[in-house]
Amino acid sequence: MTKQIGPLVCFDLGNVLIKLGPPIHLYARADCRAEVTSLLELYSLGQLSTNAFYERLQCFMVWPMSRSELQEAFVYTRLPGFQNGSEALIEELSALGLELAVLSNINEAHWQYLQKLKVFRHFKHAFLSFELGIKKPHDDIYKLVERETLRCGRDIVFFDDREENVLSARRCGWSAFQVPPDNIVVAVRRNLAGLGLL
Repeated sequence: MTKQIGPLVCFDLGNVLIKLGPPIHLYARADCRAEVTSLLELYSLGQLSTNAFYERLQCFMVWPMSRSELQEAFVYTRLPGFQNGSEALIEELSALGLELAVLSNINEAHWQYLQKLKVFRHFKHAFLSFELGIKKPHDDIYKLVERETLRCGRDIVFFDDREENVLSARRCGWSAFQVPPDNIVVAVRRNLAGLGLL
């Protein structure tokens, strides 16, 4: 008989816990934006090192940019801060003893920056596409979370801003909810309360 353990509360990052600023595409030449999209895909799957990514990215910019200028645009401008109230929400959920996880299609540079922020000490697990080599909404990434956390189905509560990711999680039996980027704290609290977790 499987030992009963508590629920896992799992969050996406961009547009959920973290605000998103202008994408790097805005700094690229118009005729190269498809190439930038392909480059980002490879990088978010861990198929390029950070150095190789920046070297290739420089080739597509409207004007020559140094490594530090690229980093400013790609990391700090893209990730300007937390969504309103999201830090306090995570502190509260952690204080309640809920086990927390990140499940994100993210690249190495973004995660290296975010993981240094104090709030992420409350997360027991981080499932990151650049480390795993797979991305949402592929079913395999949800199954991997289940294996690693010893949870399945409705034992996992998941919040994401993208419908396709939520639908895939629901197909795996998760309690998954799409949250609006402009009001995520209210949506998360409402859904957790509906599950009896708040």
